[in-house]
Amino acid sequence: PLQLTTISCQFGMPLQEYAIDKETGDIVMRIGADLHTLQAADIEQTLLNASIGPLTKLSSLPIAVYSDFNNLHERMIPMANPSDVSTIDIFGTQYGSISALMTARGQVFVNPIVPDASTMHAYGGGGMNMPARRYRVAPGSTTGGMLRILGSFYIPSADDSNPKALVLATDPMSPTAEMAFYILDVSASSAMDFTDVTDLPTPFLGGHLNGGSAKDGGLGSILVDSVTLSPCGRRFAWTNTDGDICCMSFPTSENQSADFVILPKTNDSGEPMIGIEAELKFSPGGRYLAIEHNARNKFAVITIGDLG
Repeated sequence: PLQLTTISCQFGMPLQEYAIDKETGDIVMRIGADLHTLQAADIEQTLLNASIGPLTKLSSLPIAVYSDFNNLHERMIPMANPSDVSTIDIFGTQYGSISALMTARGQVFVNPIVPDASTMHAYGGGGMNMPARRYRVAPGSTTGGMLRILGSFYIPSADDSNPKALVLATDPMSPTAEMAFYILDVSASSAMDFTDVTDLPTPFLGGHLNGGSAKDGGLGSILVDSVTLSPCGRRFAWTNTDGDICCMSFPTSENQSADFVILPKTNDSGEPMIGIEAELKFSPGGRYLAIEHNARNKFAVITIGDLG
């Protein structure tokens, strides 16, 4: 047999599978998540002249991914509650009622919390018997296929008239759909976000601004269940799939730089602090962060981080 390629040396990963095009004689190979092709002419030349050695030049094939989730799936199948709900948070409104901020199937909704389901009747006229309102925060009906909202978290505030939410979503302006954090208005009078492709919200962290691999200084791939906000609404923390434990303060102005801090990999006792299985909790004032993580002996320990 004659070796045609040096895949492992060139890409650093093995060849998963290959197929031969019966019409052209080209060989299509899957390496990682990409598709490459060997031209039949190059293969024939290698077979005729074995001294050429393995082929090092492969042609990448373009991949287009099409999804019917936004146009068909989410409109055909009724939402199953609570299995389709990924995150839920509770907040009080300026009208004295309580609402639930819910993320389900890549969208953010605000649902009212009522003491009895029988009170959820249809509107019958007159301003006094208006039913509790459900509304969608994001995305719009025409842009739902552009992004996926992964989680939404209410930002505690003393001002109930203008509730805000921290939203973790894929950035539609990022060519690789990097994760990004947004701050969105979730009040009943606010306009829906992500409705106009020419006027999309800009993330304050991650996405096309500073997303990408955590090893390269980017935001990385965030574990949605790990996102935690301080009760005072000043800070939030999260972990990523690289095991980093990160935290930052919310920017108070548009001109303020959004920089996050990665906590050390070990605590003062030398025990490893790996964020993949860690649980995070803030103190009421947001200065201290309690981190429950595994020690070397796999027993759970709690480390207190002073964030200043």
